[in-house]
Amino acid sequence: MVTTRENAVINDFPWRHNHHAGYGLAALTAPGMRHRAITSAGPFDLVTANILAAPLVEMAADIAKGVAPGGRLILAGLLARQERRVANAYRARGFLCEGRLQIGDWPTLLMRKAPAQGKDSAKIT
Repeated sequence: MVTTRENAVINDFPWRHNHHAGYGLAALTAPGMRHRAITSAGPFDLVTANILAAPLVEMAADIAKGVAPGGRLILAGLLARQERRVANAYRARGFLCEGRLQIGDWPTLLMRKAPAQGKDSAKIT
């Protein structure tokens, strides 16, 4: 999280020191998506999860609830041979894969949650 904060400062992006709803970047380490700071402020326009494939699949329903309609999800920490299983867990919950980046054996998936009916993009707050 130190690196996340440093990158926010370098890129002149507002860093929020609390986890309440609003504009800016806030980061936390939590044992899943049921942390009070997440449930009280979400859903979010952008969620990142850099954990192993098995937890990404196991937590897919909770992570999906944390992403706003039209929002984006970055999934990392999986191996190339696990990519299809992870991607399918999120496709089953209304996500489309918009892109991927691979460094060595480690792919990163950029996914987008289907927008709410009648909407074509995530709400920017």
